[in-house]
Amino acid sequence: MEEVDPLTSFRSESEPLVDGRLVSDPMADLLENIRLNHSSYDVVQLDDGEELTCAANPDFTGLFVIEGDIELRSGNGEVEMLRQADFVLVTPRQLMHVTAIGGGCLLGRVHYGMDMDRASLLLKMLPPHLTVRRGQAQDDEWEWQLRLSRLIVDRRHCYRASNAAIDRRLVEVVLIGVIQQYLTSMKTTPALTDPELVRIGPSLHAIHQFPAKAWTVTSLARVAGMSRTLFAVRFAEYTGQTPARYLLERRMELARDLLARSPLALAAVAHRCGYSTDVAFARAFRRRNGVSPGRYRTETRMKGDARGTA
Repeated sequence: MEEVDPLTSFRSESEPLVDGRLVSDPMADLLENIRLNHSSYDVVQLDDGEELTCAANPDFTGLFVIEGDIELRSGNGEVEMLRQADFVLVTPRQLMHVTAIGGGCLLGRVHYGMDMDRASLLLKMLPPHLTVRRGQAQDDEWEWQLRLSRLIVDRRHCYRASNAAIDRRLVEVVLIGVIQQYLTSMKTTPALTDPELVRIGPSLHAIHQFPAKAWTVTSLARVAGMSRTLFAVRFAEYTGQTPARYLLERRMELARDLLARSPLALAAVAHRCGYSTDVAFARAFRRRNGVSPGRYRTETRMKGDARGTA
């Protein structure tokens, strides 16, 4: 009997094959893990010489220069100049001082409440803050983000029903685009050159796309084209977790998302997350999150309702 590849047998029609194996894009898999729990944005106007401080907070902070020029001064004293249509993303718990220079300036400010556990591998690749300048990207690549950023700003006074969900997706797209441009522009970034990421990339893709499958170290090693022992060592070195732990975390991320955003019954959520019974799922969920799936769903939705009426 012909052996069935554990990954290609589950692939979608849009995923390409080369020599019978799935082609994995490590950067795409990493960016796929960007999920926002909430976001907020406003427009800040600064007079010449006026300063804005981005305090060290647990969320990402993005600043888009709508008009004018600004000076950035990081907590370690490094100074950068940004002009119109430039963007800076400040990672969590980093201090940044922004000063308007040469006249006043207008800034679009966004706070991104990201699922940090899900994006942990991506966050290892980012500096304390990253800047993306208009000249770093091709005009067509930058233009759609510029228009989308302006759309987000224009929508801040629109209060139609369900706007929060729409706005969160728009902000998410801009954030992914900015990080993509930064990683692409940095030729030495691990997302493009790290051979270990390239080797384990297909296994990460497998876990992200098919978390319900009964993956083992052996089957994941086969997907990566490595021996079981070497794969286990390289996977742990790069991700900081064993394959089994990484799979568990991905399943829990999916479970939290489904519980918070979908009306699926607990048994259906358990099935989608790779558990044969809701009892086994509930036990694993409580062990990882400290509460039962039902309570997590109730508390998360109560928080969402409170945020929507604030």
